[in-house]
Amino acid sequence: MYTPPAESAIPFEFSNSKDQITSFLDNEITYDGQFPILISKNARSLLRFIAKKILKPNDEVLLPAYTCESVIYAFIQNKIKLYDIEKTTLEPSLSSIKKNISENTRAILLQDLFGLNIDVERVLNFAQENELLVIYDSSQYLSTSSSDSNIKGDFQLYSFDRGKPLPLGMGGLLRINNEKFWGLEEVYNPSEVHRKIRFLLNLGLLQLGKNSVSYSLIEMLYLSKRDSIQKYKADEYTCSKIPFLKNVIADKNTYLKELNDHRKKVAALYSSSLDEELITANTSSIFIRFPIIHENDSIPEVLYRMGVRKMYRNNIFISKEFDNVSSNCKLKNSNFLEEFLITLPTHLGISKEIVHKISTLLKE
Repeated sequence: MYTPPAESAIPFEFSNSKDQITSFLDNEITYDGQFPILISKNARSLLRFIAKKILKPNDEVLLPAYTCESVIYAFIQNKIKLYDIEKTTLEPSLSSIKKNISENTRAILLQDLFGLNIDVERVLNFAQENELLVIYDSSQYLSTSSSDSNIKGDFQLYSFDRGKPLPLGMGGLLRINNEKFWGLEEVYNPSEVHRKIRFLLNLGLLQLGKNSVSYSLIEMLYLSKRDSIQKYKADEYTCSKIPFLKNVIADKNTYLKELNDHRKKVAALYSSSLDEELITANTSSIFIRFPIIHENDSIPEVLYRMGVRKMYRNNIFISKEFDNVSSNCKLKNSNFLEEFLITLPTHLGISKEIVHKISTLLKE
């Protein structure tokens, strides 16, 4: 199957038991079932659920200008404003957010990129002061600590797709942190026939997709917007008892610690080998891709074949093609990142020799 250019394949040649993964989900994501969660076959459906069931069509939602196009498309039925992010840390720009907020602003989406654990404390305080809902997208970052400091925002999203911190191959989880929304009951459960038809359509189109443009068109078709969503109430579940998670984990037999240890080692090798400008990160960051600033017009084919990518290119331009997307401020940093930020692969297939080769080619 075609893999979107932003993601690298991760070999599933793992040995640890499925119990380790369900235990991790219970302890570090659902906090032993203390919070209600929504489960779907992909995280995009859960963002669309918020866009439709929590927000109204005329509600404004603030989104980062430098982000995955799936995030933009998820909220396309609402009024979207883009805010800038900091160039050296990829943190949300509070000044940009303040310039974009209006009396119609209802929510803001914050996002950890590439495995960086970003500092959002000031933005969270600002959102609370202005009664904004916070949707925290943790799809690209996975904490290994069950501290309360990892509970951020009103809704917190996790993705288990390939290329993510916990790559089970598919699936998304939305944890509802705000008790005000614990009573949500309306979820979607399509018929088995509907699910199979939609799956085959998705599969066929993905097979046809050979580049990022095709993938964007597939996203816009919304073929996954009606994926089934199941709700599990607080204190009434454990992840080991959720059929979807249990089946996916059993099928992939995935482990976490060894994968993330490998990513840390690869990131450290890149850091010591490269002369490029590095994105500032803290010690808890586990890079699912290693971001650097590389002021070159294009990526040579040899590096592209090795998994080096420019991310989220032309997203700002694409976003502004929609009538309901606007921005009241300059997106200087996001435009710069679209042009010059590249990401290096850190998955299990990346050895010390490959890191050295990528680093050497980048220097040349």
